[in-house]
Amino acid sequence: MFDCCSRYMECSKEGFCTNKNEDLKKECSYRKKLEQGINFYYKDRYSKSFIEIQGRLFSIGERSSYGGYTRSLSKSALDELNSKINIRGVALVSQVNFKKIQVEKVSEENRAHCKVILTIDGIKYNIQNFNSRALTHDTAKGIRELFVENGYLCAIEQFGTSGYGHKRNNKITTSNKSTTKDSVKKEIKPIKMKDKQMKKEEKQPQTNVQLSMFDLKVI
Repeated sequence: MFDCCSRYMECSKEGFCTNKNEDLKKECSYRKKLEQGINFYYKDRYSKSFIEIQGRLFSIGERSSYGGYTRSLSKSALDELNSKINIRGVALVSQVNFKKIQVEKVSEENRAHCKVILTIDGIKYNIQNFNSRALTHDTAKGIRELFVENGYLCAIEQFGTSGYGHKRNNKITTSNKSTTKDSVKKEIKPIKMKDKQMKKEEKQPQTNVQLSMFDLKVI
């Protein structure tokens, strides 16, 4: 048994043992402390509100008005929300269970750049991975479909390439196709109106234009 290895800062940042050597992992006492929620370097690494979905643990919190920040739920708020979610295999808890966490496996086709937005009684909640990091599109899509099939309002927020949390680059998609079409029409309409205005201005004769001495020769 030993206290920790050279990866202690990486393990502290992630909140769990990242050593791939199973023998070393078993002998690390810091691994056990992390599993108990004791983190020497990142004390506030995890939120205090989690949602278990079909055996896997995710973080959940109330979405701020501008969307970029997620507030952890108090015990009473967690219990109240738990009573409003009536889906088999879904439960809200206040403690992390390391046996139910999963690090997202990313690829070029399935990047981790998504967040799920759950709306209940007018309040929006952000669902992210257990460590408050972004979800892959496949994971986010599975969560959204589960809630939508059970009658809940749920959407996916996809972050742009210029950085995490920049609202202007974010795209929110729902399972309602008509909503997406309407939003596209709204974006196209102003562009067409602008083009027509530009053509109209081009047809109008110019007045009060100062002429040069070269132009006077033509006159």
